Amino acid sequence: MSDYLFPVFCVDCGSEGDWLCNKCKRRIKIRPFIFYPPQIKISRGVFAFFPYSTDSIYGRLIRFWKYNSARGIEREWGRCVDESHLFLSRYFNGFDKGRSICLVPVPLHSRRERERGFNQAIELAKILVDNLKSWGYDAVLVDCLKRVRYTSQQAKLSPSERRQNLKQAFVLKDKQAILDQVVLVDDVFTTGSTMQECAEVMRLFGVEKIGAVVLAHG
Repeated sequence: MSDYLFPVFCVDCGSEGDWLCNKCKRRIKIRPFIFYPPQIKISRGVFAFFPYSTDSIYGRLIRFWKYNSARGIEREWGRCVDESHLFLSRYFNGFDKGRSICLVPVPLHSRRERERGFNQAIELAKILVDNLKSWGYDAVLVDCLKRVRYTSQQAKLSPSERRQNLKQAFVLKDKQAILDQVVLVDDVFTTGSTMQECAEVMRLFGVEKIGAVVLAHG
């Protein structure tokens, strides 16, 4: 019924039926990569599924998802995870498979989460956990971070303003959480200010092995 009342159109060719039609999917290759931002102490590096640009197909999907509450786009992220199985497995093989890998979503402030209706990092973390479990990993979603300050949207700020904007914006809301090896999860990595602050909180509580997975880097 919702598709009838509010039809969905492919973000690339405009055909009706899905956010990314099968024809467009077939000509887009997902090329995941790992990078090591020098300003952040993330021992395992950051895994990204694709580079980010505002006018790219995936960039448009991310914007619709985040700012227009376009639910259903999660299916495309599930496809990205599934098609990146081998490369993603190699990344997670760097963690101790004998212990739980805690996937920690980057939190939104409660006010912004109410505005959007969901936290995109949690939805991505759920997809990752489901796939990792099916591949034999002991993966758990641990929603243990809290954003305690309502901050300006990072996309509208300069790199230096982003760092200042997020100073002491995060705390560990569950101090009893068992955090041994952590993978932070978010949608887009730009300057790294958000990841830096979240990783700092993790290290304050003794976590040494920290990784990160994002949809896009740019």
